[in-house]
Amino acid sequence: MKTNQAVQNFLDYHRTNSKNTLHNCSYILGYCQVKFGEREIESITPDEILDFLTELAVNSKQTTKRLRYSNLKSLFNQIQSTFLPGLNDPCNSPTLKKVFRFKVAKHWPMIEKDIIDEIIFRTENPRNRLMMELMACGGLRIGEVLKLELVVSSLLIGGLYRTCEIICFHKVL
Repeated sequence: MKTNQAVQNFLDYHRTNSKNTLHNCSYILGYCQVKFGEREIESITPDEILDFLTELAVNSKQTTKRLRYSNLKSLFNQIQSTFLPGLNDPCNSPTLKKVFRFKVAKHWPMIEKDIIDEIIFRTENPRNRLMMELMACGGLRIGEVLKLELVVSSLLIGGLYRTCEIICFHKVL
């Protein structure tokens, strides 16, 4: 089976079944058709796939590289499951799996609630204490807390106008 024909079958299948996959895969499969076009799908080697993917992902982030690898792998998986059951998948090489694996996310250490409460309690400046309480209890980030402004407003409560102070986000247009 030629690569162009395999890509067309893959795109036709996803055109009728899943639009998002079609949108994600169309970029890399277009380049795949240009690079491997009239070649037999069985003749593509893992080294050629590695060269192809690294050439495409020169200045890309690791997540983009992984997405393109996954898209190409899904093409070979579909070909293997529908047309050529004996196909040796070139995307299954250990080198490709290692190069295009997910980057492990850095997890920040969690601070215990008791420690946060003690830090807030020991803060003497009322402004700083209020800011820390809003961040801890309200789930606000420091930038969101700094954008808060005090607004004096009159409210109609029980038939009487009452003046009250409200803390709110002030959006400048």
